[in-house]
Amino acid sequence: ILNIEAYHKPRTKKFQPVQQVDHAGLISVAQTWEGKVAPHALQKFFQLLVTQFGEQLVRTKALLHVEGETNPWLIQGVQTWMERTKAPKSYRGFNRLVILGRNLDANALNAAIEQLRMGSKVERQL
Repeated sequence: ILNIEAYHKPRTKKFQPVQQVDHAGLISVAQTWEGKVAPHALQKFFQLLVTQFGEQLVRTKALLHVEGETNPWLIQGVQTWMERTKAPKSYRGFNRLVILGRNLDANALNAAIEQLRMGSKVERQL
């Protein structure tokens, strides 16, 4: 498609640069652990995440082994919107959870993640 003008829109306005946004206050919380997470504990965690931290959330990513499931779950979120799909079948790693937000209370978030971790059953070496 290179060098083909399949879509050519004439410029009618002069380019205006986007105003710079201050990125201060971005916080990332990431944890890794082994075991299988109970579905009800996972539901409780994500409800808490959205209700307690919803306004501050920027991005959420997780690869989680869930009780009763053969394949791990891949959870991706932008702000309070979350989507669950199956992780690649080749994924054999530990549970991973990464949350990025603005002015997050990292201590409170880590405590909530720790509750999720403590409820994970270690059935086998992953």
